[in-house]
Amino acid sequence: MWHHFNYERAAEMRSKYIPIEKVLSILDLTATDVIMDVGGGDGFYSNLFSEKCSKVYYVDASNSAVDMVKDKLSGKKGKVEIIQDDICTMKLPKELTKVFFSNSFHDLGCRETLIDRIVGNSSGTVKFILIEFKKDATIGPPESVKIHPDELDSLFKRHGYVLERREFLAEHYVSSYGR
Repeated sequence: MWHHFNYERAAEMRSKYIPIEKVLSILDLTATDVIMDVGGGDGFYSNLFSEKCSKVYYVDASNSAVDMVKDKLSGKKGKVEIIQDDICTMKLPKELTKVFFSNSFHDLGCRETLIDRIVGNSSGTVKFILIEFKKDATIGPPESVKIHPDELDSLFKRHGYVLERREFLAEHYVSSYGR
């Protein structure tokens, strides 16, 4: 887990390496979607999602991230719920239709149980969309922390999910899983 996260650097890398329109295309957000942005960081995606979805749950365990986002998303009350908690143990919303991870899934020690908890807690079908670093990416965490796409596919397959779409970017890949 990263302890001293540089949100300005992350924003710079996101704008340089992640084509937002491609991510939005993969997400295929609708006005009825309820999405959870796990490890929401600087709130960039939660802010973007709030323009397209009925509800956004921003979740981050970091005090500094949540403090920054409270100001940034203060005008989104009712559309964005800001939650400072550990995604591995927190009470999960029931009405989720999509769960989004941007470079955060690889940091979680509860990957298997989290998928089970989200699916078991949800009142409907949930899609998972993840942005992760390629194993050979020149940025991001050490290679040993990065998740190979095949490993991600196997993990979701064990939980009854299939890969619906994958796009390879310069330093990342984006995967969408559904049932």
